[in-house]
Amino acid sequence: MKNLNRMVMVAVVLSFVFGCKKDPVNPPEESRKPAEVIDNLISSLETTETISVFVDALKGLSLSATEVEEGITVFAPLNDEDAQIQPQARMMGNKMSAQAFGADDLSPMVLKDHIVKGVLKLADLTNGRVLISLSGKELKISRIGDTIWINGVQIGSDEMGATVDQVVYTVKTLLSGTSVDDELQTTSLEVTVWDATAWAPGQPSGVEAMSGTVWLYASQQDYANGVAAYEATIDTGKALFEDIEPGLYGIVVESGDKGSIFYQTTEPQEGYYFGMVPAGIFQSQAEIDEWPVMQPDAAVGNFKWTDVNSDGVINGQDVVRLPYEQAEVKDGRVTSVEVLVGYGDNAAHKPLTPEEFGAQLNAVHNQIGAWQKELAIADALLSGEAVVDTIPALASRFGPLTNFSFTPAAPVINDLWQGGYSFIRSLNVIESRTPEATELGTLRVFRAYTYLQLMHYFGNIPLATMENQGTSLSNSDPDAVYDFIVAELERAAAQLPQRAAGGGVSKGAALALLAKAALFKGNYQAAADLTGQIIASGTYSLGISTAQIFQSGGSEIIWDHSEGMDASIKQFFFGRSVFPIIRYTEVLLMNAEALVAMGKEEEAGQICNQLAERRGLPPGGSATADQVWGLWGREMPKEGNQFVNMVRWGQAANALGWRGYTEGRNSVLPIPQSVMDANPNMRQNPGY
Repeated sequence: MKNLNRMVMVAVVLSFVFGCKKDPVNPPEESRKPAEVIDNLISSLETTETISVFVDALKGLSLSATEVEEGITVFAPLNDEDAQIQPQARMMGNKMSAQAFGADDLSPMVLKDHIVKGVLKLADLTNGRVLISLSGKELKISRIGDTIWINGVQIGSDEMGATVDQVVYTVKTLLSGTSVDDELQTTSLEVTVWDATAWAPGQPSGVEAMSGTVWLYASQQDYANGVAAYEATIDTGKALFEDIEPGLYGIVVESGDKGSIFYQTTEPQEGYYFGMVPAGIFQSQAEIDEWPVMQPDAAVGNFKWTDVNSDGVINGQDVVRLPYEQAEVKDGRVTSVEVLVGYGDNAAHKPLTPEEFGAQLNAVHNQIGAWQKELAIADALLSGEAVVDTIPALASRFGPLTNFSFTPAAPVINDLWQGGYSFIRSLNVIESRTPEATELGTLRVFRAYTYLQLMHYFGNIPLATMENQGTSLSNSDPDAVYDFIVAELERAAAQLPQRAAGGGVSKGAALALLAKAALFKGNYQAAADLTGQIIASGTYSLGISTAQIFQSGGSEIIWDHSEGMDASIKQFFFGRSVFPIIRYTEVLLMNAEALVAMGKEEEAGQICNQLAERRGLPPGGSATADQVWGLWGREMPKEGNQFVNMVRWGQAANALGWRGYTEGRNSVLPIPQSVMDANPNMRQNPGY
C-alpha cells in the first residue's frame, strides 16, 4: 500500500464494543464439542446487529471435533446495509471491491474462509503472520500501530465474545476472494466508467472508458458552485479515490465529449443544477416496444430516461437535482460503483455508414459554401471593394463593417465566428463517428480552410477539439493553430485526387490552402514551391473570358460550392452564378507574390504576363510588389481576399484610415461578446 507512513499518522482505531469482553481462562477439562462451540458462538453474538447476516449463516454450519479442538477465531464480515445498490464483489487488479452479500452467499466453505483454529488474542495478530483458515485459505496479517488488516481488509480493534473456546473480530468485507497479495484497504472509492456509446449486442453497458476524469462532490450545492472534493483520472476504465473521508458523494464523469450529466439546466435553479436520469440502456427493439413510457428518442443503444413524475411521458418535467450518481463511502472500506457515460442521444453518435458519412459531409460543405460568400462580402466591405448600399438586402447585417464602427456585440461579428466554429464542431463529431480506414482528406480540407479563415479575420483563436467541445475555450497558441492547419492539409493532399469532378475538394485545393497559409506566415519559399507544384501539374489553366472563368467545372475552378446562391449574393458578385472558393488565378497571384518577396522579380513578371495576356495587354518585364498587389485587386475583386491581403502587406492603415481603420485594432475583428461571456479564459483582441 502506498504511503504507509501517512497511514500510520491518520489511522483511526476502530472500535466495536458489543457487550463485555472476557479473557480466556484455563482450557476446558473435557474435549470441546463442535455443536456446543457453534451454539455458544451464536448465543454470544445474536444481539450484534452489525454482523447479523454472518451470524444467521453460522446456524447451519457443522464443524468437526478436530476443527474446534484448539478453539476457534472468527473474522465476521460486517453487514452491508447497501447490499441492494452496491455491485457484486470483483477483483480489480489486486484491489478488492466492497462486497454486498446475503445469507445465500455464505456457503459452508465461505464461512470457513473466516474461521481459523485457536483462540488468538490481539497480541497474537502480529504483522506478517499468515493464518490458515478452516477452508485452507491463507490469511495474512498486516499491522500498523493499532490498525490491523487481514488480506488487505481492515478488522476491528476489539475482541468480541472472547471465551476459552472462541474469539471474534469484525472485518469490513468478506475475505473470500481476497489473497495475501492484496493491498491494504483504506476508505476508498473505485468508480468503473462504462462508455455507453459503444453499446452492442453482448456489450450491454458498452465498453470501459479508457480515459477521462471523475469528480466527487460532497453535496449537490457544491456541484452547483463548482467545488469538487476530489478528482481522479480514469485509467483503463476505472478511477480510484484512495484514503478519502467517509461520506456520501455525488459523482460526475467526463470522458472526451461524453459525460454522466445529461440535459443539465444552463443555470442553477434555487441553488441546484437539474438534469435527466438514465434508468438503463435500451437493449433491443422489443424492449422499446414494451417500454411503458413515451420517450421521443427511444432507440436501441440509447438511454432509458427515468419517468420522475410517473406521468408516462419523458419531458422537461422529469429532471432531478444533479449530480444524481452517488456513492456512500464507508470507513475502512473500498466501495465500488459503476457509472455510464454517453450522449443525450447515443444513437445519433454511432459509427456512420459510408452513405451517412457522405451525406453529413456534404451538409457541412453546403454550409461552408454559404459562409465563404458571407466572408467575401465582409472582406469587400472592410476593404472598400463594395459599399453596403449596393446590396440593400444585406445592409442591416453587414452595415457596421463599412466604417469600422462595429463592436464585439455586433450580430454580424457573432454570425461569422459562430458559423466557422459550428462547422468545426460538426466535422469533429463526424470524424469521431467515422469508421476506421475511411479517407478523411475532404473533411480535413474543410476543417483546415475554416480555421485558416478564422485566423485571417479573428486572429488569436482557440483550437476546438472533441476533448474540449462543450467546455470553456481559451485562445490557443497561434503557432499551434497554424501547425494544425498545415498538418491537416498535408495529410489531405496525400489522400485526395489531383482534381475532383464538379469543383470538389482535391489535392489542388489542399496545396493552394497550404500556400495561402505559408503566405500568411511569411514563408515565401514554401508558398512558391506549393503554387509551383500546382502550376507544373498542368491540371488547371486560365479561362480566357469571364464566361469561361466563372463556369461550373471550368478549367480555372479548383474548389467551388456555388449551389443555392440567393439573389443578394448574385447581385453582390456581378450577377454570376459561380462563386469559387479557390481558382487558378489565385494560385498564380500567390506564386508571383512569393517570388517578388524572395527577390525573384523576373520570374514573378513571367507569371504576371500570363494574366496580362489573358486581358490582351502587352507583356511586361520584372514585377514589383506594388504591381502584384494591384493585380490581386484587379483579377479577383470581391472574392474574399483584399482586406486580409492589405493587412498582410501592411497597407491597411494607409488605404483605410480615412474610413475609420485604426492600426493595432482593426487588423482583426473582435471576438464576439457572447463568446467572451461564455468563456472566461478567452482574451479579447487588442482595442476591443
